[in-house]
Amino acid sequence: MKDLLSLVPFTLPFRPGSEPAASSAALGSLQPRYQRAFRGLALLILMLYSAGALTGCALFRRPVEQACDPQFVLETLAQRNDRIQSFIGQGEVVLNSFGTEHRAKIFIALLKPGYVLLKLFAPGGYPVMVFLVRNGVLTSYNFEEKLVTEKPLNDGLIRLQAGVEISLAQFVAACTGNVQPIAYDRISCRRRIEQDLTILVLRVGILKERVQKILLGTRELRTESVQVRRDGKVELAVSFTYPQEVDKILIPKSVFIDLPRVPASVRIKYDRTSINAKLLPEHFRFDVPEGWRFEESST
Repeated sequence: MKDLLSLVPFTLPFRPGSEPAASSAALGSLQPRYQRAFRGLALLILMLYSAGALTGCALFRRPVEQACDPQFVLETLAQRNDRIQSFIGQGEVVLNSFGTEHRAKIFIALLKPGYVLLKLFAPGGYPVMVFLVRNGVLTSYNFEEKLVTEKPLNDGLIRLQAGVEISLAQFVAACTGNVQPIAYDRISCRRRIEQDLTILVLRVGILKERVQKILLGTRELRTESVQVRRDGKVELAVSFTYPQEVDKILIPKSVFIDLPRVPASVRIKYDRTSINAKLLPEHFRFDVPEGWRFEESST
């Protein structure tokens, strides 16, 4: 059985109290005919603003929205997710943490329900990190430190290079252009007709509310972006780009994951992808070289 590794070939200054005097002096220094032109322009702007505010549509029209069935959208997303039983992707990843950028080649293999293999390679081709999820255990292989770390997936986090932490479920969904819905007690859905967008919002809690906002293209319900907020602050934002020549392709060409609380971001750009390849659990393994240290963690 071949190891899957073989597949990897202007802001303006503001000082309170100074502006009115400065503005009056500047206006007074203008010749009378320029003062009239200046005041005329200001009056025109005021009239336009008033007209827009009164009509509510001519200048400041809000997007036309319609309510839609949130359960239908959730079911469509779930069915699409279920159709993908395995996935292979390779390309480039850019990790940005605390303003420092790290580039690497990436190889991802997924097999449902619980197998994940993620490999990071330096631009020169040599391996940097390997992450393996198998039997509810996350094993990390650090080539720089020659260290193997095993831990149960209690917190469900993958810790990448440069201290970047990502929820495993959210990461797996993002890699394939899918959505991992949060637990919710309130749900709403609306369509923006002119923008061809469907907006699904899931909410849970009141004092410490958590909100997930999902934007999808209305025609195919293709995921455009996902944002998760806690206490009003963004904790995760994912956006996707797709090949422009084909509207119905649901696997993204690139994935951008923003973690503003870390702060960090991850951008994946695929060179090649494969859906429902014939993967087996036996493919999800890694042979540890001699001389490496092992470390177990129960947290």
